Amino acid sequence: MQLRATSIEGDGRVKAWRKHARDGTLPPVLLLYFALVQKWLVVDGHDRLHAALLEGREPPLLGLWSVFEKPVPEDEGTRNRRTGSLLAAEVRLRSKPGDVETVNQRLLRAHERVHRLAVTRAFPLRGGAATWKAEVTAWQKWSGVTVQPDDWEAFVSGPR
Repeated sequence: MQLRATSIEGDGRVKAWRKHARDGTLPPVLLLYFALVQKWLVVDGHDRLHAALLEGREPPLLGLWSVFEKPVPEDEGTRNRRTGSLLAAEVRLRSKPGDVETVNQRLLRAHERVHRLAVTRAFPLRGGAATWKAEVTAWQKWSGVTVQPDDWEAFVSGPR
């Protein structure tokens, strides 16, 4: 998903980036993963992306993804879960000796010292739902994305 309109094909910046795309010296397009919509947002490099696609090249991409770590407490409950995972692994391997990879993955998860969590944030929009609807409607007209009228109305009107 782009955060701004792409420059036209004849724009000087696009022409310059097209040359870099042909030469293989195009800097990466900066993306940010937005988990709520499960899409990558183009943060920087809209024209580089456009230029690479015009040249039929795959653009280099650099994705950012916020990750937070929470230490796993070393308490009796954690020790019991880890002991239980070892016993479960033994039982699983006796019944299905070929499941070594699956058992290893489960043991690694059970013995992690930190839990990692990917989080995206949202902030209130000034003007609330009316401003959001106006922005989404403007984007839909600008982008040329076509949707069924019923689907579009359900999307912009929200839950009922």
